[in-house]
Amino acid sequence: MSALRRILLEQPRPAAEAHFVARTRSQYLGQGTVLCQVLGNLKLFAIGEDVGFTPHMLFEGYWEYWLTRHFAQAIRPGDTVIDIGANLGYYTLLAADLVGEGGRVVAIEPNPEVFRRLASSIAVNGFTGRTEARNIALAAPGESGSRRFFIPAGEPKNGRFIAPGEDPAWLAAHGTLSEVKLGELNLHEFQSVDFIKIDVEGAELAVLAHLGPILERFRPKVVCEVNFARGYGWDDVVAAFGTDALKFLDYDSSVKPLTRAMVETRQCGEDWLVCVDLAEVATDKTSPDDPDAVRGVAA
Repeated sequence: MSALRRILLEQPRPAAEAHFVARTRSQYLGQGTVLCQVLGNLKLFAIGEDVGFTPHMLFEGYWEYWLTRHFAQAIRPGDTVIDIGANLGYYTLLAADLVGEGGRVVAIEPNPEVFRRLASSIAVNGFTGRTEARNIALAAPGESGSRRFFIPAGEPKNGRFIAPGEDPAWLAAHGTLSEVKLGELNLHEFQSVDFIKIDVEGAELAVLAHLGPILERFRPKVVCEVNFARGYGWDDVVAAFGTDALKFLDYDSSVKPLTRAMVETRQCGEDWLVCVDLAEVATDKTSPDDPDAVRGVAA
């Protein structure tokens, strides 16, 4: 068991947080880049102008403890992990530590400026042999080429596609505009996929559609940030996953059932970390008397 996994699984949260805070280090390198020591002994290149994420790396050395611990609970040595919307690579590095030398991590990040630091963080930690970073956004079915991308000022982790009808002048006044390349994840490049994290600021349904063959073939665990105020509803998310057996990750790192009533009456405009274990869903939905029964994932 890696030292980081042991801390996350065996230490109470206050002790684990204190461990990370005590080992936090940082150094400004110039040109807007800060090198931070996070999660005890991992090195992460952060953006100095980032006001939403970098301060936590500088002073605490960890991010979203509930999801950080869930990674340690869900990811095993030797697993294959896909991190979609990797940002600066905090969860990519965490996954690379957890899968070990026998595992594999594929990180997807479309923002070119963020991607440069992500790739550097992978290299400086010695994870290049087990981790591949791709500077693309996943294309929706039928899409190709590139798309316009908006990066809010001071919040690069919230970069997103520009929606039709948005005011270019407003966008330019509140951030930067970029053109990002669309690409794909091909089913045949994987022998297995065990865990997928999705954080794509409104492109969730398109990404899940893109992943359809991978989800059907490998039935991984999926954690996806979902906000039901982004123009889609409960039925859309159920259709995207191919099951209504949705759960969510709570702030104590426990996974609890999620229902339509909860998302429509409570925290409708807030982010949910929706969790689906597709292998578990397939087991629950497969009848022993009917080998052709629905296996919980849309074809």
